[in-house]
Amino acid sequence: MSHYKTLGVSEKATQEEIKKAYRSLAKKYHPDKNANNSDAETRFKEVSLAYSVLSSPQRRAEYDAQRLAGSWFQPFRNFEDLFQTRTQNKDSTVHNIKLKISDFEKGELEQTLRLNKTEICKPCQGHGVKDPKLCQACRGAGVVRNSMEFGGMKVNTSVNCTLCHGKGIMGTDTCKSCSGRGKEDGELFAKN
Repeated sequence: MSHYKTLGVSEKATQEEIKKAYRSLAKKYHPDKNANNSDAETRFKEVSLAYSVLSSPQRRAEYDAQRLAGSWFQPFRNFEDLFQTRTQNKDSTVHNIKLKISDFEKGELEQTLRLNKTEICKPCQGHGVKDPKLCQACRGAGVVRNSMEFGGMKVNTSVNCTLCHGKGIMGTDTCKSCSGRGKEDGELFAKN
C-alpha cells in the first residue's frame, strides 16, 4: 500500500492536508487509546512511517520519483529506524533526474530510465561453481576455528578457510555464465 493510501490523501495533497490526515489517524490509532490492540499499534506505526516520508519535501520527492520509476523501497525496516541515522549503502548509486514541477503535477511526465544492475547468477545460484558442495574443511562455515592454550589461558582463533577461500562451498567446475563471480551484470529499464 502506498504512503498516500495509508494516510488517505491524494498524491497531490498539500503538506497541510498530509499533516491533518496524520494527526487524525495518529489520534485514532494511538497506543494510549488502544491498549492491548496489536492491530491499532501496527496501524499507528504504518501511519507514522507514511507521515515521516510524506512530511519531508526531500523524502517525498525521492519517494514519488522512485515510485514512478517502479522501484520504491522502504527506507526504514521498522518504526524504531525513524529515530536512527541512516547510512547509505556503499554499493548504492544515486541518479539525479531533472523534472519540471508543472509536468509532474499535471501527470504529463514520462521518463525512461536505463540502469545497470547486478544480480545473483541463476545457473550457479550465486556460488560461482557448477554443482556446489559443502566444504569439508570448514563444514560450510567459510572459517576454520582453532583453540590453543598458552600458560593456562585458552585462545580461540578463526581464519578464512584456505580450501574454499571463505565461501563455505566448493565445486570442480567454474560457472561459465558468471566466470565464477556468482553475479551477473544486466540492465534494468523503468518507465512510468
